Amino acid sequence: MKYEILLPQTIHEMGQRDNQEDSIFPSEEQASVDNRLFILCDGMGGHESGEVASQTVCQALSDYIQKNFPADEVFTDAQLREALAVANARLEEKDNGAAKKMGTTLTFLYLHRGGATVAHIGDSRVYHLRPETDEILYRTRDHSLIYDLFDVGELTLQEMETSPNKNIITRVMMPGQEQAPKADIVHITDIKPGDYFYLCSDGMLEEMSDVEIIDILKSKDLTEEGKRNKLIAATTENQDNHSGLLIKIQTVIAESDIAPFEDTEKEMRQRNHVLMAELNPALAAATPPMPPTPNYNSAPPVPPMGGQEPYAEEVDEVDELDGGDYDYSVGDSEEDMVSMQEPPQMSMHHQQPVQKSGNMVRILTMIGLVVVIGIAAFLIYTTLVKDKDKDRDRGNKIETVKDVIEQKSSGPSRNISSPERHIDTRPAAPETTTKTTTPTTNKESAAKKNDSKVEKDVINRISGKSNQENKSEVKNIMNKQSKDSKKPETKKPESKKGNQGGDIPIPPIKEGKTDKLPGQQPA
Repeated sequence: MKYEILLPQTIHEMGQRDNQEDSIFPSEEQASVDNRLFILCDGMGGHESGEVASQTVCQALSDYIQKNFPADEVFTDAQLREALAVANARLEEKDNGAAKKMGTTLTFLYLHRGGATVAHIGDSRVYHLRPETDEILYRTRDHSLIYDLFDVGELTLQEMETSPNKNIITRVMMPGQEQAPKADIVHITDIKPGDYFYLCSDGMLEEMSDVEIIDILKSKDLTEEGKRNKLIAATTENQDNHSGLLIKIQTVIAESDIAPFEDTEKEMRQRNHVLMAELNPALAAATPPMPPTPNYNSAPPVPPMGGQEPYAEEVDEVDELDGGDYDYSVGDSEEDMVSMQEPPQMSMHHQQPVQKSGNMVRILTMIGLVVVIGIAAFLIYTTLVKDKDKDRDRGNKIETVKDVIEQKSSGPSRNISSPERHIDTRPAAPETTTKTTTPTTNKESAAKKNDSKVEKDVINRISGKSNQENKSEVKNIMNKQSKDSKKPETKKPESKKGNQGGDIPIPPIKEGKTDKLPGQQPA
């Protein structure tokens, strides 16, 4: 789209203040019919601080956008957020570290090839007006406490006007914030010759209503400068600084090769519940009902009983009305206004707990799944490790039993705790002329068989028992074997045939001592 505008009218009044904390772009000296970018900031934070904040943001945005994003191209939301990030960075650089931080509101209008982009932060406003039909096509929703309270049914329109909290805003550009404030962005493509865009600070609205603004702008007897003077005259007694930018569209040229943005003006207009109530006197007389809390995890609505149409179809009808050329005028009837309203939307201030609650449910669900998977994996792992440990323990027990049995068989020089076999270093018995007899060999064979039998018996007994039971079992078996080995054996003395064929008894040989045999001389 291409636009032709009349000379923008600027308002920059100090009111009853000692300093001017509002900043506008273009200024009165910069205003021309070639302007397509318009910015207004209302500073706060005490003497000089508010002025610094508003001037910093206004200058940073205007310089960056004009340099990087010309109006003969399509201006995107991403480019706007990029420019806002630059403005926030400039504001951080100007921070003097004072406990009371400076800050500023923001209103923004850019007429570019794709349409008009409107954005705002705080309680300064942007209007899109069509005076010929007494229409307020769009008005930004104030980021203020009283607007939030109205949205949830805590205040009426009359109570908003007298509330002591009317100057408390819930969104502002200021240094030192963990997260930069988010601007509400609207795309407008329904622009006609004769339409007005009006940017103003809250000071302009101290003693002026929306109806009075429309009455001034639709006057046929006033020039553009005369309308500006009329607006200034209506705010002469205001206490606060008050500033404004008035832009009248003279010509709109559509371009077929450029697809315009999706128009979100009507949708955002209906979300401004205060504006909708002001346009409908019947709704303004009573406190609006509290909007239902949206449930993002619920199933689709079930059609009501009794042959009524389901709620989803009613929403489709409203969407069709929103997409058409219906005129929203001050004179609409109550039935028309109510039927065209979307389900009430809670303010950003009150949407956050609901969104956080939905996110929290999803987070807790994911944590629960992770915990269950972790427990299952742990149980599987411990089962496998226990089975492996049992096999290893059983092998160790069998080796231990074998070592014990070998220790018993080999004598006191065997070291049970060591798996290595030690060499017996005991001194050998003195040689005698006595020859090893066959009964001795049979005894050793019997002992080996007995040891093997004991080993098998021990292994069979320890299978499937605990360590303590196994130790006890092995100890009992070993004690029994020890007692059996200590029992005295009745030995028949070996006999030796004499000269006369009789047997001569041979006494046993003791270690370390050699006894004389009968009939032998000592050596």
